[in-house]
Amino acid sequence: MAEEFTNTLIERVNKLRAGNGLEEGISIGPLVDEAAIDKVDGQVRDAVAKGASLITGGFRMRDHGLDKGTYYAPTILTGVHNDMKIYREETFGSVALT
Repeated sequence: MAEEFTNTLIERVNKLRAGNGLEEGISIGPLVDEAAIDKVDGQVRDAVAKGASLITGGFRMRDHGLDKGTYYAPTILTGVHNDMKIYREETFGSVALT
């Protein structure tokens, strides 16, 4: 059941579109500022360095005009444990842990 859930989650996350929330079809908006980008990216990198698997995302979005904002790709991590920052710290970004 867990594998089916994860596969469905991946499929749905990969369909999300980032941009201005006032535009049709947009489902992911920007993070609040550069510090938020740095925090989320640092948490994701820390998790991967300590053994988590990055399933999708894990990067700052810059394509298609997103370079003018603070967009971080919707991210899925597996294998997260309590030695990782993302396990212990609150994350203000679109990161799912499975």
